[in-house]
Amino acid sequence: MKKSIFLSVLLTLLILSFSQIEAQTINNKEDITIFEKGGWKIINILNTSFSATFIDNFESNESSSNWLLQKDKDRTIVASSTIENQRLKIKFNSTGRIRVPIAEAPMNLSKNNFDIISVFDKSCTSLYQGVIFGYKDDRNYSSITFSSQLKKMVFEKNEDGILAGDDHINGIYAIENYDNELRIKKENGIISIYFNGVKAYEINEVNQPGNGVGVIAGGNERMNLAIVKYFSVNIILPDELTFGLDENLDIISVEKVNGVYSVPVELNGVLKIDFIFDSGASDVSISPDVALTLLRTGTIKDKDWLEGAYYQFADGSTSKSKRFKLSSIKIGKKEIKNVICSISNSIEAPMLLGQSVLSKFGKYTFDNVNQKLIIE
Repeated sequence: MKKSIFLSVLLTLLILSFSQIEAQTINNKEDITIFEKGGWKIINILNTSFSATFIDNFESNESSSNWLLQKDKDRTIVASSTIENQRLKIKFNSTGRIRVPIAEAPMNLSKNNFDIISVFDKSCTSLYQGVIFGYKDDRNYSSITFSSQLKKMVFEKNEDGILAGDDHINGIYAIENYDNELRIKKENGIISIYFNGVKAYEINEVNQPGNGVGVIAGGNERMNLAIVKYFSVNIILPDELTFGLDENLDIISVEKVNGVYSVPVELNGVLKIDFIFDSGASDVSISPDVALTLLRTGTIKDKDWLEGAYYQFADGSTSKSKRFKLSSIKIGKKEIKNVICSISNSIEAPMLLGQSVLSKFGKYTFDNVNQKLIIE
């Protein structure tokens, strides 16, 4: 009997994006919440901050409220900071330095991993500019700065206004007539510093006095302008700390390629392979070589085979495929039994997770920025 398989089930999918704010209820209480605060997009799990992301290209009217700007109409301070013409600008009227932090500081920097990217406009004339992190106040913070004039990059840690640690590297060259990107990334207790995409050096993690992040610049009446055109921060709980959040939650690393998610899956307890999340597919679909591997392992029995069915593909064509029941599919800690699976007609066909699996997941959400799948 010929069957035409069409999309008939709409899956409720919470997707973290910068255009929407969602909340998910698990076990009749808000165990997972996604919300916005002070320019940050934050995921909380059981009242624990799992990740926080801040992105500002200074095109929004809200940008000015996201930063602790310093304005000086009477020229009584060293420098002033404003957001104008889609840029964060720091203007100096005498010799000194200025720190401009983001207004909110939602997560601990000493305990968590983070990734900070700041792009400085090619028209900067300041003596140096860079990023502050672990900011508590103007006397307690760490910073990474670079100087195009001195061809140097410097790390400093300040405690109560006293330099408690510093390091530097020479030979840092800004690219003339191009913007310059400074990136600071912490993983596994190591802070790596990149300049224009090239790793400059790294430092061991140091305890931070605060959670603040922002911009720092130094100048004088001649070297008097620092300009930031893009700033982003991503802070995330390290993998080793996520397992204690809730035994009913599963947090899985995924990959996003060409707009689709790829998830590691275990078939019949014997074969591990990456599958694509496809809410438009009705069943699980595997390629012939994967089916042959499962046959050779002896995990597909005669009783598992089902009547073949016709499937409609994205290009509108239809084809009859062989079908059988997988005894189990496991994703993270979530295991689903007796899953209908079809065998595609091409060895190059992608592995697809369709509605026969997705509809049994229950509640789940994607953290797009950190490429995590969170399952109840």
